[in-house]
Amino acid sequence: MQNETDKPSWAIFLFSEKHGTGKSTLASVVKKLFGEENASEQQGIKPIISRFNKPILHKKLIYAEEVKVAQNSDDGNKLKTLISERQTMAESKGKDIEPVDHRCCFILTTNHKPIWLEPGDRRFYIIHVDHEGFAAGGAKYEEFVALVQRVKQTYDRPIDLASLYGALKERKQSAIFDPYSLNVNKVATDIMKEINALSPDIVEEMLEEFLREHGILFVPVRYANKVVEFFAHRNPNASKYSFDRLGWKKKKFAWGGKGPAWAFYDPQSNPEKGRLQTKNFVETIENHLNRTLGCLTSAPLGQI
Repeated sequence: MQNETDKPSWAIFLFSEKHGTGKSTLASVVKKLFGEENASEQQGIKPIISRFNKPILHKKLIYAEEVKVAQNSDDGNKLKTLISERQTMAESKGKDIEPVDHRCCFILTTNHKPIWLEPGDRRFYIIHVDHEGFAAGGAKYEEFVALVQRVKQTYDRPIDLASLYGALKERKQSAIFDPYSLNVNKVATDIMKEINALSPDIVEEMLEEFLREHGILFVPVRYANKVVEFFAHRNPNASKYSFDRLGWKKKKFAWGGKGPAWAFYDPQSNPEKGRLQTKNFVETIENHLNRTLGCLTSAPLGQI
């Protein structure tokens, strides 16, 4: 609010596993402070990142409830770009796409721990807001309901809302506050540290272990998803990132008397002229596939 012609490069992300912890109440007060006409409230992030999002991006405050993003989904990357960048391409219904210079700030809420975030992600300041006043069973439920009612009654009064607005406009920020760069090493909350520890992709860890235990050194691209799906259903494009992060390479090879085809391979396998060559053995690619990945299909892999 102190710099309405500018925008921060990170978003506030409110998380609670319990429902009814006051996330939407807090957001409603913030919307009043910015002005209802300057705010957009959305369910999830799809409307924000999808086609025809230009009217949303013209708002100063974007509030998204029930944010849930699939692991390795492009949705998360699209959201991060809008949070951190000032320009994007957008369109309205019936009009051509065009550059948009936006100054949006974001508040997100979720009841799902956002473990889809990458380690050390600097686009989200996550605040854990669980407490004993949550709906449906909280020990301090009645006390919290009374508090929420007082908050709503207070800031429904223009004079009290104006008082809060004035105080926030004059408030001096902490020396470590930087709206353009979130130093997670200094300001990370406990939940951010916890998520950071969980962020290494569990599926990729399982994939790495699976490949090592079964001695798999070569995987045709057309079977990469079948291997990954032993552990989780993923976007068809996700497997290439999984193998890349494990240090594997991708190249075209010919084997089994067939033409060239794309495959991922462990660099230590040194595939060449239809063979894999390591320090310990030499094996044809055809035999290697049938021996290690034969369970994926009833047909001999080396001949497909």
